[in-house]
Amino acid sequence: MFVSDVEELGSRKEIELCPNGKDTIVDSKNREVYVNLLVKHCFITSIVERVDYFAKCFEALIFPSRAQSFFRCLNLDDLDLMLGGISDVSVEDLKAYTDYHGYKESDSQISWGVNYSHPFSLHYL
Repeated sequence: MFVSDVEELGSRKEIELCPNGKDTIVDSKNREVYVNLLVKHCFITSIVERVDYFAKCFEALIFPSRAQSFFRCLNLDDLDLMLGGISDVSVEDLKAYTDYHGYKESDSQISWGVNYSHPFSLHYL
């Protein structure tokens, strides 16, 4: 069948990869179409909402007027670093090189962000 089983919030559900996917049997004639739809679902469709939220939240952190140009110049390696992180993160470097754009390091919004990120292990940064 042209479906994918996904787990969401502790429950499993079946997602149709195409219209009438539950009624379409995978065979030797259509397996390439099935694989393409499954890959599209896994790497595009299933994450589009999360990527959209990430983009909106990230845009809120940088100047909105600069956001569009920032995302246009972003390459795949940069995005990989943003999502996957690097193995050596220094909160002190982050504080030293942050441009606060009208805020001060002592402002509650800034200290909240630093205090929030500091206790996490590198795995979560």
